[in-house]
Amino acid sequence: ISEGIANNVKIHFKYMSWDSGKNMIPKHGGKEYEVSPWCLVWEREKYYLIAYEKQTDKIKHFRVDKMNQIKLSNNKRDGKKEFDKLDMTTYTTENFGMFQGRKETVTLSVDKDMAGVIIDRFGADVWMHEGDDGRLAAVVDVSVSPQFFGWITAFGGSVRIVEPVAVLEEYRELLRKCM
Repeated sequence: ISEGIANNVKIHFKYMSWDSGKNMIPKHGGKEYEVSPWCLVWEREKYYLIAYEKQTDKIKHFRVDKMNQIKLSNNKRDGKKEFDKLDMTTYTTENFGMFQGRKETVTLSVDKDMAGVIIDRFGADVWMHEGDDGRLAAVVDVSVSPQFFGWITAFGGSVRIVEPVAVLEEYRELLRKCM
């Protein structure tokens, strides 16, 4: 991976997942991925490759420990413009546990004593103000995913989703499925 970054070339690999027998098996029928590697990040005790995938025209991330049969390509990397636009702090903050979802601006209702948790997660520039109910309203950009909902749930009601209503309904539906 580092050689691909240093030599400005794409890499090929098979991406793996665990099966119920605790074996690593190739995802997507063993399809070989070809991506343009741009950087490695350490997040939640794992290394992730941040790469551009030309086929989807997207920046994606891959857990390095799940990448297998990594080979250098002779093809030059793509996606420099897309990667240059990427703010890595924002990227890792929005993607809870490095799980991607659709990007949404979400308003949270937060107990005042949880302000530090919001700032730790979203940075000191997060927009927060006191609401009429004595709680804080925080407006944050997130990738909506089950991991984001799990993060909300971990606070036992001290952090709640207010808007958009579609995200709140998606969260309620997930909670119903978990019962």
